[in-house]
Amino acid sequence: KPDSYFALNERGVAYEAKGEHSRAIEDYSEAIRLKPDFADAFSNRGLAYEAQGDHDRALGEYGEAIRLRPVYAPTISYRGLVYEAKGDHDRAIADYNEAIRIKPDYAEAFDNRGITYEHKGDHDRAIADFTEAIRLKPDYAAAFNNRGLVYYSKGDYDSAITDYAAAIRLTPNYAAALNNRGLAYLRKENYEAAIADCTEAIRLDPKTANPHRHRAAAFVGKGDFDRALTDIEEAIRLNPKYALAYATRGVIFEKKGDPTRALADFNQALALQSDLSDAIAGRDRIRATIVANAPTTTPTTLAASPARETALAPVPVASPPARAPFLPLGRRVALIVANHAYPVAPLANPPVDAELIKASLEKIGFSVVVKSDVDLDAFEQALTDFAEASKGADVALFYFAGHGFSISAGGRQQNLLMSTSANFAARTAFALQGGGEPLEHIEETIIGHARATLIFIDACRNVPLVASRGVGSRGFAPIDSSNFEGAYVVLSTRQGKTAEDGLDGQGSPFARAFASVLPAPGLRIEDAYARIREKVRVETSGQQVPDVIRSDLPEGGVVLAAPAER
Repeated sequence: KPDSYFALNERGVAYEAKGEHSRAIEDYSEAIRLKPDFADAFSNRGLAYEAQGDHDRALGEYGEAIRLRPVYAPTISYRGLVYEAKGDHDRAIADYNEAIRIKPDYAEAFDNRGITYEHKGDHDRAIADFTEAIRLKPDYAAAFNNRGLVYYSKGDYDSAITDYAAAIRLTPNYAAALNNRGLAYLRKENYEAAIADCTEAIRLDPKTANPHRHRAAAFVGKGDFDRALTDIEEAIRLNPKYALAYATRGVIFEKKGDPTRALADFNQALALQSDLSDAIAGRDRIRATIVANAPTTTPTTLAASPARETALAPVPVASPPARAPFLPLGRRVALIVANHAYPVAPLANPPVDAELIKASLEKIGFSVVVKSDVDLDAFEQALTDFAEASKGADVALFYFAGHGFSISAGGRQQNLLMSTSANFAARTAFALQGGGEPLEHIEETIIGHARATLIFIDACRNVPLVASRGVGSRGFAPIDSSNFEGAYVVLSTRQGKTAEDGLDGQGSPFARAFASVLPAPGLRIEDAYARIREKVRVETSGQQVPDVIRSDLPEGGVVLAAPAER
């Protein structure tokens, strides 16, 4: 009958296929009224709510469907997708694991789990899952594309291109895979191949801005700035808030000899997203040129943050930044906490890191206190003492080297810096939490006493035992930057990623970059960060990229080493 629960569910599916989510929900709801234990209708209504972006209601629907039919793998996998969309990677993986346990040949669940592992920064497990999805379903174009994305993240552009090619062979109209392959060709400076792939991606999906920007960057590589400008302006037209496109257009104007328009675009890119290395470098090059041609000009001060993605234009490394007014050098204090002698998973390099950082800071006039291998009580006392010492200082700098984790506690994620009293063999998050100092407690203790507070955290080094027990993740969960109001806060790696400890006795990549860059005369802290970030990115082949989570600096900025005499 047309009003039967089954017919209503089927009509809801048809509406959903047309994108009419509200009408689909009405039909699913009526089907459930007629048959309250109809698991399919609950599952389908969850899909419709998810399509509307209502994650919480989708979770409720999937939960009810799973209660009614606990061994149906697709619904469990769908719920995993919602947890992933909410950033709850561990719950997402738990659902995918259960779906795979119920249905070991469920290729889509392996693909979904691979995506989550990639978001957690676990490239190897992501590749293993995508490979299994492909073994189970050899014509799975999306799995080839997703594995290509992981290879790209690892800097293995040849393997990425091979996987993108497989995806395109299976689905010739796969615009995203063509765009991705074009980007990989661009990284290899094969500009003709990049242009060809981006052109086909644009033909298939003319309303997407990405391939226009990538093709523009390829034209820049070929020196064809006019065609590059046409493409990048189309990218901006399609997406007026596309920060990367403004950064690329700034490079094009700079190449065309129009520094005024170039600077305007670099500034616009930073206004939209203050973490683009090419925009930072381009802004500084233009400033340096302006200062060289007109010594009395005072450049505009802008706060800078870490670069998550470059504008892909092959431009030189940034010239030394222009001199401008900055916070006068005065009393500067620093606390370094370096923990390495953990009972489980000891680290080789924090003592080396501490010596590197201490030497670089003392060289430029800091008063430095180093605390090594502190338990939780000693850690908290060191922070309290540092807060007292910071009162009235011009700059207070805190540097931590050691382990850090994100755990789920009290219904929310908490990021911890671990003392040497931490129990990495803990079977519960509560037990692990007892040995860690919460980031929010650190900011409450040390921020606000000096004119400028700088925080550098070289943590999130890998402890497989913790991750395998599921009590802590190997990277920080998304950090609420509002907790760090009044500070400049840098992580040695992106949130959700791990950092390298480095070769024994040589120091971590971040510590070495920090120590080599920070004493540079007259260098603003945000520009020093950009150089540190690039050094770490290059040394780790893109596997570790530092991140700024807060950039609050006093008016005029902060320079730690006096400018060189002229």
